[in-house]
Amino acid sequence: MVIDSPFVIGHHHLPILPGGKAVIIDGISWRFPLLGVLNIIYVNVWAAHHYIVAFVFALFVSSTVTHIYYVVKKHHSSQSTPDELFVHLPFSLYHGWTTVLVVLTAFEAFGVDAVSHKAGVWTKVFVFLALFFLEGTAATYAFSSPEGDLPASIAIAWSLWAIFAQQRTSGFVHWSALVFAIFALVWVVKGAWARPGR
Repeated sequence: MVIDSPFVIGHHHLPILPGGKAVIIDGISWRFPLLGVLNIIYVNVWAAHHYIVAFVFALFVSSTVTHIYYVVKKHHSSQSTPDELFVHLPFSLYHGWTTVLVVLTAFEAFGVDAVSHKAGVWTKVFVFLALFFLEGTAATYAFSSPEGDLPASIAIAWSLWAIFAQQRTSGFVHWSALVFAIFALVWVVKGAWARPGR
């Protein structure tokens, strides 16, 4: 048996558990199928190399995930372990990842190909600002509430490490990503250490 994702498990099985109906049917509701459709459109447009259109759909995907994340976080607190594992955790990770996705897609849509063009001064400035934004967002997620949102912060920190590992055409981008990845990791560790009950 193949399991596609925690989203599928959560949305098929949680409604039969106590409190699951309130989160899945009443809370997330129509937003989940909308997210699926927007995500499919984004992936297909991106794969066809229509990066500006893909950027627009990345914004739609991100705003839909943000709306679902807000509904789940503010109106449906976690009542059980399955609720936490199959609803709160995946949407928190997805929320952090879509933040990175929008930034990466913006560079694909409006930037130059790093393989065939050397990064100019303005490209380096925008990359630095984007990395700073991602690191700041990771810090914000880590301390967004008393319990924080560490999964979203971890998703962003992990992505910064991936950028450091993969961006070797420009030393500036490579080493800037390392510095911001280290800062993001510090915020994750500090947020985990400051969690209630520690």
